[in-house]
Amino acid sequence: MYSSKRVRSYKDRKAMSGRRVRRIVVIIFLFLLYQFFSIYISTPLTIRSRSMEPLLMPSDRILFSRVSLQTMTMFDRGDLVVIQPPFYRKNQTFIELMNPFLRFFTFQKIQMSSYNRPAWEIPYMVKRIVALPGDSIRIENFKAFITQGGKRSEVHEYDLIKGNYTINHPYLPEGWTKGYPFDGDMEEIRLGENEFFILSDSRGMGNDSLLWGALKEEYILGKVFFRYFPFRRMSSF
Repeated sequence: MYSSKRVRSYKDRKAMSGRRVRRIVVIIFLFLLYQFFSIYISTPLTIRSRSMEPLLMPSDRILFSRVSLQTMTMFDRGDLVVIQPPFYRKNQTFIELMNPFLRFFTFQKIQMSSYNRPAWEIPYMVKRIVALPGDSIRIENFKAFITQGGKRSEVHEYDLIKGNYTINHPYLPEGWTKGYPFDGDMEEIRLGENEFFILSDSRGMGNDSLLWGALKEEYILGKVFFRYFPFRRMSSF
């Protein structure tokens, strides 16, 4: 009696093994290519908050580049940047090593965390650089007034920062006087070396320097340079 199972020849087994190896090599190559583009070319990011409205809306998808950091390109006032908030707790090393694989194989949908984080503790935020190291800055009614390093005259942010953008700010409740928390004012401070002042376009809505002060350069991950979705609002920055 003969078995109904087909006995594969050595040649067939070798060919099948070769195909598996080729698939593994292709997957490894694609993963390394993904890592190279994410680190040195551009990284995709989905906007989750309303803090940069009306320019960036929730569900907008953008690209930011880390190349500017690698090549020591200087930041400028008005630049849109992706930051890691200073209060964000970094994951354990093992988790950080595993997350690139998870993001790659789940198309950016899943990643692990070392902590049970509240909704507001997110790893990435998009903000606008308003003042540079050496500048002095104060906030009045949610608007920035900047004295450039080495100069004496104070300038409204709209008169100093390149590009057009719209500031949204909340209307304070009746009886909410100056000196109360979140009144939209801040006394003048001078930025030290490698310190930046970053703000949301929707002032008073987001975590930014108005809430936790100057931001060290080490927390700036890259510059936003392109919005690729939705297609009707595709644009470069």
